[in-house]
Amino acid sequence: MKHVAFIILFISNVNIHSQNTTQYLFLKRDSNYFKLWNRSAFYDSLFEKFNRLQISGNEQIKILHIGDSHIQADKFTSQVRCHFASNFFHLLSTPAIGFPYGIYKSNQPVSIRVECTGNWKAYTSLSKKNLTPIGITAYTNDSCAHKIMLSINKKLYPNAKFNCLTLITNTFDSTVHIKNPNINKLSIVKLNDSIILRSYSLKNYVDSIILTLHIDTLVPFCLYGIIPYNDDPGIIYHTIGINGAKASTYRNTLIADFIALMKYDWLIISLGTNDIYNKNIDSADVFLQFKLLIQKIKEKNPKLPILLITPMEHYYKRKFVNTNVAYIKEVLYSIAKEEECAIWDLYEIAGAKGSMYQWYINNLTHTDKLHLNTAGYQLVGDLFFEAFMNTYLNGFLEK
Repeated sequence: MKHVAFIILFISNVNIHSQNTTQYLFLKRDSNYFKLWNRSAFYDSLFEKFNRLQISGNEQIKILHIGDSHIQADKFTSQVRCHFASNFFHLLSTPAIGFPYGIYKSNQPVSIRVECTGNWKAYTSLSKKNLTPIGITAYTNDSCAHKIMLSINKKLYPNAKFNCLTLITNTFDSTVHIKNPNINKLSIVKLNDSIILRSYSLKNYVDSIILTLHIDTLVPFCLYGIIPYNDDPGIIYHTIGINGAKASTYRNTLIADFIALMKYDWLIISLGTNDIYNKNIDSADVFLQFKLLIQKIKEKNPKLPILLITPMEHYYKRKFVNTNVAYIKEVLYSIAKEEECAIWDLYEIAGAKGSMYQWYINNLTHTDKLHLNTAGYQLVGDLFFEAFMNTYLNGFLEK
């Protein structure tokens, strides 16, 4: 009986949150659900965990969403996070994995901000071939005292607080000192021989923190990401976005090991736009890079449910519809079937062929007709959560 009441509750909530999608007649909402293949058993387990969270309030569900510039901005995913907050009573509103993107003059996610004082350099795995855990690296070897400042966007998440903090860094050295009066204790876990996760428990719940970093050595201190969280029951929805990222970008990182170490329950992948943003693409290599990425992740995480999201239609150099989008959609469908992933066909849901012009004239995109504006990304977030709930509530419509 609890399960029935639980479903009725969610149906009413989904109808409320879907109202924003009904005014755009070019959307194809009738097919708005996740398509599942042989890994549907893993989704059964995932959705059952959502059930237990809602009924008992004793579960913690950890989601990781990786992708390109559409994810780095965190506007689409912030909307999804807000929907989880409205529909599940035990949300952990910890946002994107933090990184000081401003060091290399890139945009910060809207949900979280990280800034560093002192002399730092930063790069992504697009610009150098250095192996990084999640594709982004900031480093310094100044001996002066640095400040690392992290804050959650309180306008988006007014109730978000954390009492734990994890820094992904290079190997621990006694000459590196990280201090804050709210730090209670430190624990260290290795990702590999050169990369560790320094986890700090805090004495109090906070929504921002300033860490003092002092280095007594010339060996560079590397920062690969900061993860604020707490250990309360609920949903953790982390995002990692890299402007310009392709499948090969993440394949050349330790993302599979990171997922295994963090014990994520669900992985969502939003890639493909940059893989085909060229008139002359190597179609065989595009397919291979996606296949190798998924296989690498599955090797370390064999029971992990994976969802692939197809890119929307977009323009090439502002003038021409990128006809390669149809090809990347076929690639992702093939990969999903062969590697037993799920797929959300955003290309189709958003209106398919000719749809980007509709998004443009409805003031949902930037002038490049490639990136969406805030309203556009929020609409995608509405559609994604609607697809999640449609799949969740209606018996996993396509297996």
